[in-house]
Amino acid sequence: MKRNLYIVQLWWLLLLVGVASGCKKEAPNPKPTPEVPEVNYPEGLSWTPKEARSDQPLEIIYKAKPSDALYGYKGALYAHIGIVDGQWQYVQAEWHENKPKCQLTNIGENTWSLKLTPEVRSWLGAPSQAPLPEIGIVFRSADGSKQSADLFIKLSDAQRTHAPTQKEAMPTGVKLGINETPEGIVLVLDAKDKQGAQGYHTAYVITDAMGRQRDETTQMKLDPATGYFWYLLPKSKLTKQDRFYYQLYGDQGSVIIADPYSEVVKWHDNLPYTEQQNGVPSYQWQHPLPRRPKESQLMIYELHLRDFSTNGKLKGAMEQLDYIKAMGFNAIELMPVQEFGGEDSWGYNPEYFFAMETAYGTPTEYKQFIDECHRRGIAVILDVVYNHATANNPFAKLYWDSEKGQPASNNPWMNPQAPHRGESFFCDFNHESPQLVAYVLRNLEYLLKKYHFDGFRFDFTKGFTQKVSNDATPRDGSRIAILRKYYQHIKQLDPTAYVIFEHFSADDEKRELANMGAMLWQGATHAYAQCAMGYEDESDFGHIYAVPRKVRANAWIGYMESHDEERVAYKQKTWGLEPIKNNPATKRLRLETNATFLLLVPGPKMVWQFGEIGYDISIEQNGRTGRKPLIQETAERSKLRQTYTKLLHLRATHPELWEKDASFDWKIGGHWTNGRRMTLSKDGKELRVIGNFNALAPLRYQASTEAEWKDMMDQNSRIVSDTLIAPGGFVVLGNFQ
Repeated sequence: MKRNLYIVQLWWLLLLVGVASGCKKEAPNPKPTPEVPEVNYPEGLSWTPKEARSDQPLEIIYKAKPSDALYGYKGALYAHIGIVDGQWQYVQAEWHENKPKCQLTNIGENTWSLKLTPEVRSWLGAPSQAPLPEIGIVFRSADGSKQSADLFIKLSDAQRTHAPTQKEAMPTGVKLGINETPEGIVLVLDAKDKQGAQGYHTAYVITDAMGRQRDETTQMKLDPATGYFWYLLPKSKLTKQDRFYYQLYGDQGSVIIADPYSEVVKWHDNLPYTEQQNGVPSYQWQHPLPRRPKESQLMIYELHLRDFSTNGKLKGAMEQLDYIKAMGFNAIELMPVQEFGGEDSWGYNPEYFFAMETAYGTPTEYKQFIDECHRRGIAVILDVVYNHATANNPFAKLYWDSEKGQPASNNPWMNPQAPHRGESFFCDFNHESPQLVAYVLRNLEYLLKKYHFDGFRFDFTKGFTQKVSNDATPRDGSRIAILRKYYQHIKQLDPTAYVIFEHFSADDEKRELANMGAMLWQGATHAYAQCAMGYEDESDFGHIYAVPRKVRANAWIGYMESHDEERVAYKQKTWGLEPIKNNPATKRLRLETNATFLLLVPGPKMVWQFGEIGYDISIEQNGRTGRKPLIQETAERSKLRQTYTKLLHLRATHPELWEKDASFDWKIGGHWTNGRRMTLSKDGKELRVIGNFNALAPLRYQASTEAEWKDMMDQNSRIVSDTLIAPGGFVVLGNFQ
């Protein structure tokens, strides 16, 4: 029975196996997995939830635009991320540090995600009491060579609370900026937007005098009549030197700025501080300039402090003033020295306009420099940059569009973009803004009275417009009106102050500004360089002379070089004709002839520093605006400098030949075959200048016999009648001693 039972069990087991293997019923087809719809993220920066809160998680999405540097990038992407509260804080990694927590996840073509969990504050490691107004991010490739722009996300931050701003009238007689009163220092700040609305509800003065606190004791009040924030720093709290900055909160986010009217600005940990000098005696001027040089005799030496001496400071330049004076220059034009970004610059990136650049010296040293110039009879003209400012300018920071990286549309001082889009620099000022105009007018008065500058050269005045414009745009009446306002303001303050415009626009507009009374830059660098290299084509430099029938006399400031062009001597040694470029004496002679046909032409003139010794280092060495080396004065360079000295001495000792009622004639057009000639005369006194610009052939000159002609460049007054002028050479003849 047991055996039969076993067989039965085995039979049933085989039957079950057969059913399982051969008679198995097919399972139904599985349901298809539903496709997840692709999210169409907007280009640029986005995030979810849309209201970003410091106490909640946040997903940050970055979709590179075709114009972005990271578009098409396939490698690992990292976020340089932290909190921006006037400065960057709680930054999670150094620039080249690839921390895993900062690596983004690729979620699509050119699209990445970064999740800040469990909530923003803890992900950033920020203390519970720290205010977190805004996240700042720069997305970068693993090696840091590719990056996005600076991007920002405003946070709704439950920890950021402020006491209500008190409304109270500010003391009478105070104005915007820093006011010394018997009670202490009253600080006044305008932080309203373009429509006059308050973009900030709270402002603090973070100051050494008050222990750098940010609480009710340092919170600024609001004047109901003007809408200005103001704060009294009590006299009892002041020390000899106090530093402070403003920190503001409101719909615009949080921002830190030094006072726009600061006289000294220092940077520490990427923060701008107003450095207030308390109780410092005012500078005692010693050497007033008895009389400014007349326009007809104005000989300007353009100077960049950084590259003019071994130490690149005011003290080094002061040691060279006798050198400038000995040559015969009677004016110095300082390249911009109002507080600019960094400490190594040409100065055309201004940030604070009432502060002098600390890289060159102290306010006292600036005054000493001007005083020493005046002692030598040298006027000082300041190159001012009112067309634009950097993003670190306080006006730019107060109303800034962080997504677009430009001034906000409600910025009362600046345009979001320059109307003159062909040429625009940094953040463009709106010279039709009453706030901006008032600021510039006050700054001009400050520079004239506080520093005793003798005048101004206005940089890029073509940009002083709200109209779309370029070099070919016809007369812009609005721009002329703006410049006229500044011109008249200066002349009302100081009738003999110089007003110079760098105005590259249509000729009719230049003539109108000149006939108003301004002087205008009028360079001919390319033509003079052609002459120096030995090329006749495009060598006509006649436009440096203001023809009296078309424009008032002495309106054009003619120059062969300025800071802004390739150096003539460099072009000469690099691309000059073979007989010229390899012969130091020939190069020097042609530069002498150039100088003669510049400095003896009627009207004010300008020479770029070291042009008198044939400075032949390229403008592009170490970058266009980068530091340039000094050069040694060789025998040939010394001869060139001596020629400059003789020419300037000739103008200074016989000024009547360059007055507007003297006669002037020159022939510089056409071929070089017969030379180029100038004649200046008055009341029987006559000066004749003959230049042989030919590269190879000498030029015979036969002097007229009605007078005895002396070589005015020869200390022995050699008599000249029939002479050969060497290729590239010149003679200056006079019928007087």
